[in-house]
Amino acid sequence: MAEICAYCAGDAVEHCSSCGKPLCSDHTRKALPYLRLGDLLLTILRTLFLNPRRLPDLLFGEEEEKPFCQECYEENSRLRVLEQRKFFYLALGLALLCGLAIYLLVRFL
Repeated sequence: MAEICAYCAGDAVEHCSSCGKPLCSDHTRKALPYLRLGDLLLTILRTLFLNPRRLPDLLFGEEEEKPFCQECYEENSRLRVLEQRKFFYLALGLALLCGLAIYLLVRFL
């Protein structure tokens, strides 16, 4: 017996990767899942020390898009923006720290 889409009477082709609702092809929204900053940094460090040859594939390889329903798609987008902001602020803070260290070294040496 075929599953029915959660939003219409059509046959479900996929399931939402967050909530698991059955979705037809018309109601499926594909997107990259969000990745927490801590998980990203931990994965990069672990790969750097355990298998450094895979690091370029990990950083620059394409990830598979996952199916989402409309509600989960919007939540996923919100979480991705939040994590991107965290990464931006971390990179900005590190750049400011490096700039301050260079300024202090040049100024007092």
